[in-house]
Amino acid sequence: MNSSFISKSLLRQVNDLYIEEGFESNLLKPIPSRIFKFTSVNEFVVKNIENDEISFSKVKTFNDYDDSISISKKIVFEMLKQHNLKLESDFKKIFPNSDEITLSNDAAMKQIANTEFKNLQSYGNNLMVCCLSEGNNQSYMWGHYGDSNRGIAIEYETDSFLEDTLIGVTYSPNYYSNKTNSINFFDDDESIENIIYLNIFLKSNQWSFEEEHRIVLSLPFLNENYLSVKFRKPKSIILGKRFFEDFINEKDNKINQLKRTLLDTLCNKDIKIQYVDSNEQGYVIKNNIVNSEIQELSKYFEKFEENKISSFQLEEIIERVFHTSFEYI
Repeated sequence: MNSSFISKSLLRQVNDLYIEEGFESNLLKPIPSRIFKFTSVNEFVVKNIENDEISFSKVKTFNDYDDSISISKKIVFEMLKQHNLKLESDFKKIFPNSDEITLSNDAAMKQIANTEFKNLQSYGNNLMVCCLSEGNNQSYMWGHYGDSNRGIAIEYETDSFLEDTLIGVTYSPNYYSNKTNSINFFDDDESIENIIYLNIFLKSNQWSFEEEHRIVLSLPFLNENYLSVKFRKPKSIILGKRFFEDFINEKDNKINQLKRTLLDTLCNKDIKIQYVDSNEQGYVIKNNIVNSEIQELSKYFEKFEENKISSFQLEEIIERVFHTSFEYI
């Protein structure tokens, strides 16, 4: 793998394999006109917004332990046995860097399987992934990825670059079974890459509500777990329903300062600010807040820190600016 973004043109063979297995593949589906990244508010995120960057992370940092690693030693071993690859020349073609070995018993096969599994792990560790979602108003996404509604959703418009690099995740009901991984990838020289591509864009249908798309960057020899990449200015930032809860409950904590810095940055960069509200139909996204209203809020935050107004007064001011009633817990 070279240092590059994984594009849809590289995935056509894997897409055909998905279809052969009966999956409803999303790899090559058209991308939406806008896409969202749910996140908590932290120094990393605020800096990314200031610099028009977006964050990538390695698979091992994901909250779903099985995400992108459904290939196991056992499955590699069974795949080798299934395809009856007994001749040393066959193994040399598939695993040119393996030591010479007599493939006459299961112990020898397991040694080869273990070597290949380590190769897969090594390739997988070269990949940095950015996870985005089609929707912006799912309560689960806000609760799970948006810091229990205290965080934000970053909205981006899509374009020709994303048309080729934003890949839809395919959801499979058989993700946790061997059937998902039984495809013969040993027919060409790109077998390892195909296995990696299969896993990085395939998840259990238990996660289908996320409507996830991924941008995957291959960076060999990168040791960091997280990486910021120059991207683009967000179209808008959507504040979670409990975004201001920390302001009401705490006066001088670090998260308050970060959120104030974030709001100031959005005003300076003229990025539209929206917010989440809820009604009997569920979550809804409300109209943008103008800069003057955010600047007015900043003055009251300072007064609150100086004990010139009470938390109850600050809460009323926030509700007046956002034309809604926030439920603080």
